[in-house]
Amino acid sequence: IQQRDQAIYTQTVAEGAAFAASDTPLAAQLNLAAYHMQRAPDLASRLLSMQNTPLPAPLTGDRNPAYSVAFSRDGHTLASGSYDGTIRFWNVANPGHPRALGKVRISATVLSVAFSPDGRMLATGSSDGMLRVWDVTDPADPRMLGSVQASLQPVNSVAFSRDGRTLATGGDDGLVWLWNMADPAHPATTGGPMNSPAPVNSVTFSPDGRMLAIGGQDKAIQLWDVTDPGRARELGSPLTGQSGPITSIAFSPD
Repeated sequence: IQQRDQAIYTQTVAEGAAFAASDTPLAAQLNLAAYHMQRAPDLASRLLSMQNTPLPAPLTGDRNPAYSVAFSRDGHTLASGSYDGTIRFWNVANPGHPRALGKVRISATVLSVAFSPDGRMLATGSSDGMLRVWDVTDPADPRMLGSVQASLQPVNSVAFSRDGRTLATGGDDGLVWLWNMADPAHPATTGGPMNSPAPVNSVTFSPDGRMLAIGGQDKAIQLWDVTDPGRARELGSPLTGQSGPITSIAFSPD
């Protein structure tokens, strides 16, 4: 029995080393299994060296490109929007074993998804120019709350302010609108649009909700003061220096 156990241990260690470069998640599982058999110092070192390595867990079920993903603030739910118009929800409370929840489908490509801060709503922007708001209190059974024609061209990006009261949309027409979300079933614009000289690919609020960053095909980032959503004003000159279009923007937490 000891010889058999030693042979299994040796093989597990060897396979863990063999998969270290090609399949990191499998290598980590094999190393952990071997460590449970024999708490060898070299295995402990391997596991410690892998503790900050991303270990991907594939989310299957969609054969089409996913254009946008978003986590709920508690980190337990992930939403994705895809080329074929499908919006999927996943329980990722245990990241190593994600579990599919509900899904809905619209007749347009979903280009952007964003959770409200409380996680009870999801906003989506799509190729038909629509802003749609979904009740995702139960992600296994998402229901549409309302929709509005936000643009005559694709809506490429949607973003909630930190307090959830305002939503920003930006799209191919170069216009960025702020929406009052007091009545999610009937989003209403708070004023005139912010203008960009080129199609807008990304909009995002600063963590305090007082500033909006806009990035697009013109290779520049505009910063707007949106403290009063009805009277947004541009802050200084655009941030330039990129050699290509701005496709995504993110603020640090502070």
